[in-house]
Amino acid sequence: MALAAPLLPEDPARLGDYWLAGRLGAGGQGVVYEAYDSGGGRVAIKVLPGEAARDQELRGRFGREATAARRVAPFCTARVIDARLEGDQPYIVSEYVEGPSLRRAMRQEGRRFGGDDLHRLATGVVTALAAIHDAGVIHRDLKPDNVLLGPDGPRVIDFGVARMLEMSLTASGLVAGTSTYMAPEVFTGQRAGTPADVFAWGGIVLFAATGTDPFEAESLGGVMHRVLSVDPDLSALPESLRPLVAAALHKDPAERPVARELLMALVSGFRGFQGDLLALGSAEAGLLGRAEDGEPGLGTFAEEVYAGLDPAAQAVVPGVLLCMIAVDDHGDESTRRVAREELLEGRPAEERSAVERVLAALSRAGLLTGADGTITLARPALLRAWPRLRG
Repeated sequence: MALAAPLLPEDPARLGDYWLAGRLGAGGQGVVYEAYDSGGGRVAIKVLPGEAARDQELRGRFGREATAARRVAPFCTARVIDARLEGDQPYIVSEYVEGPSLRRAMRQEGRRFGGDDLHRLATGVVTALAAIHDAGVIHRDLKPDNVLLGPDGPRVIDFGVARMLEMSLTASGLVAGTSTYMAPEVFTGQRAGTPADVFAWGGIVLFAATGTDPFEAESLGGVMHRVLSVDPDLSALPESLRPLVAAALHKDPAERPVARELLMALVSGFRGFQGDLLALGSAEAGLLGRAEDGEPGLGTFAEEVYAGLDPAAQAVVPGVLLCMIAVDDHGDESTRRVAREELLEGRPAEERSAVERVLAALSRAGLLTGADGTITLARPALLRAWPRLRG
C-alpha cells in the first residue's frame, strides 16, 4: 500500500478544522492536499499558494472557482463541502474520490475501455458536463487527468480554470487547459464556451478506447495543426459511440451537440425525458467496473503498520504519538517536535526497546519524520484519520 506524496516543509499541518495528510498534486493555480476533518472524514483541499494568494487577479479567479463549484449539482462530480476564501491561504474543500485518474488507469495499469465499460464512462463524463453546464459553468480544463474512476463510477474534478458562461478568455489571452484536449476555437483565440467542453469529452472517450491522446504531436504547433485540420481515426470506437464522438469533435463549435443531447443519446429509452436525466446518467455510469483502488486512507494504512508490531510495541503507540501533539490554553491542537530522549527517559529497558521499535517502524512507513534528534508526525492528519488516536 502507498500513501499520497508526503507534505513538504513549507506545507501547513492544518487548515482550519482540517488536518493535512499528503499532497495529491500541485500546479500554477494551487496545491491539492489529502486531508481529514474532525470526525476522520477524508477530503481533498485545494489551496492557493502564498505568492499566488497575494495576486489579486488570481485570488479573484480562485474565488470564482469556489462560486462555480458550489453551483454544480453533484452528479458524477466531486461535491464541494466547504470554502474559506479569507486570510493568507484561501482554500476549497471537496469530497475525496477514491480511485485513480483515467490517465493513470490507462498508463500505469494498462487498462483499455470497450463495450459497456466505454459506454458507461462516456455517460458518466457527459452527465458531469450536463450538470456543470446546467449551472452556467464551463470547465475549460477537461482531460483524462480530471476524470477519476471512483467506486460509484467516473467523477469529473478540478474546476481550476472554470469560468462562468458570461466570461471569456483572460485579458492576457492566456490559453488554459491541456493542449491535446483544447477545441479549435480555443487555439484561434475565440470564446471558449460549452462546446469546448464537449470537444474535450469526445477526445476523452477516444483516449479511453485507444490509450492515446487523440491529437498528440511532438510540439504544441503540431498539436495545433492536428486539432485545427485533422480528423482523428475513430475506428477503435463501437458503432454506437462513433457518430456521437465524431459530432463532438466537429471543428465548428456551432455544429457540436450540447451535453444534454449527448446524454439523451447515450441513455436509451428516455427520449425527450428531462426531469431525472442527470440521475439516470449517474446511475448508468455507476455500473462501470472500477479500476484498481486508489491510495488507502491514512487510518487504514496506519492500522496495517500497527498490526505488524508486536504486542509490547502496540501498547506504547498511542502514548508515543500523542506526545507529538501540543494543546494551547484555548484547547487548539498543533504538532510539535519531540526529542527522542524525551520519549525514552524514565521508561524501563523493555519499554524503551518497544518505543524504539515503534519509532523505527513508523518512520520506515513514512508516518514519522526526524531531524536533529527530534521526531514529529510526518502526516499530521494521523491524529484525526486513525481511530486509535481520535478515541
